[in-house]
Amino acid sequence: MLLDKEKNIIKKIYYENNILIENNREYNDISRKIRKLETNILKELTEKGKKDFEAYLEYVLQRESVDAENEFEKGFKIAVKIIIESLK
Repeated sequence: MLLDKEKNIIKKIYYENNILIENNREYNDISRKIRKLETNILKELTEKGKKDFEAYLEYVLQRESVDAENEFEKGFKIAVKIIIESLK
């Protein structure tokens, strides 16, 4: 189990070195399709439905962010273990 200090260091590394994937063609294509679907869905919803949908999207984004941080942390731990083993 990581100490809070170690978790904060890993989180800092993650956010300072998070690679932007704006130039990734596949990512951009998928993002464009998502935006189009979101626009179409929002056109069909009532005001309450729009608010609920926006809240839903916000929660999904928050969850994806937590997932990405957790996956980075796992990868970081594995990388450190590999480095330590290779130095033995």
